[in-house]
Amino acid sequence: MKKTLLLVIVLIFMTSTIGCSKDLEAEESNIILSRDFGYKKLYDQNLNFTKDTTVMELMKNNLDIQIENGFIDSINGIKSKYSEENKLGWFYYINGNLAQVGPKNYYLNSGDDVLWDYHTWENEIYISSIIGSYPKNFTNGYNGKKLKTELVYSQKFKKDTDKLYNYLKDNGVENLVKKDINNGYDDDEKINTVLILTWSELSKIDNIMDIYNDKNGELFFKVDDKVQGLDCCKNVVKEFEKASVIASLPKGYSSLSNIWIVTGNNEEMIKKALNILYENPEKIKGKFSAIVTDTEVVNIPVSK
Repeated sequence: MKKTLLLVIVLIFMTSTIGCSKDLEAEESNIILSRDFGYKKLYDQNLNFTKDTTVMELMKNNLDIQIENGFIDSINGIKSKYSEENKLGWFYYINGNLAQVGPKNYYLNSGDDVLWDYHTWENEIYISSIIGSYPKNFTNGYNGKKLKTELVYSQKFKKDTDKLYNYLKDNGVENLVKKDINNGYDDDEKINTVLILTWSELSKIDNIMDIYNDKNGELFFKVDDKVQGLDCCKNVVKEFEKASVIASLPKGYSSLSNIWIVTGNNEEMIKKALNILYENPEKIKGKFSAIVTDTEVVNIPVSK
């Protein structure tokens, strides 16, 4: 009887220990710190966490932070500023989407990318969708919600779109479709859309052009005979004879879905941008948006 009781106790202990070990199993999140809309990277580390860990807890455990009114006011000695002359603060993104809750209320999911950027918010400048966590935008989504994604292309980019499709499939995007631009695209705010078009084709889409022409919109480039990189106040800082652009913007107000734009004034440059997406995604890691040229990948908004 004693042996039987001892065996039961041992089995209960083993079962409870296994259960605890699963609960405490380490997950991983990539944390990036940058400033000036992704212009300068300050920190980039993969950090472990356990189930039910918030962004705030992960930051407390691994970085030097100061908290003010429940929000992170300073990270590694870089403090927010709130004055008439300077309005600078820390903003954080989960897998490319501007967080919709404070860091003490966002519970991390396995593989989440968390990017903190220190930048101005003068003139109500808010950028709510960035490309720098690719492909997590599509593979992980926000708060674990993985949305359907459609790749919308013109025929001249079909082969590269096929390669992009295969890359995203291989990296875990389950609900993924391809379609020709002649069949239109879905404006459903529960679907991510990637538009792979020349500028002449893209400029025929009214809602994209409304954002493009909006002084307060989230696109920081201009395209005509040249491609221009803009700063956060929409001033021209750089010009390129031929280039392409990779940019992202929300599909709607407070939407968790995005429209990605891959476009430019030169077909070969657009294919070069697509090549980055399916072969060298590390080239856009941490960037807000990007201009792709023959020789470089330039973060936009451009820092002066």
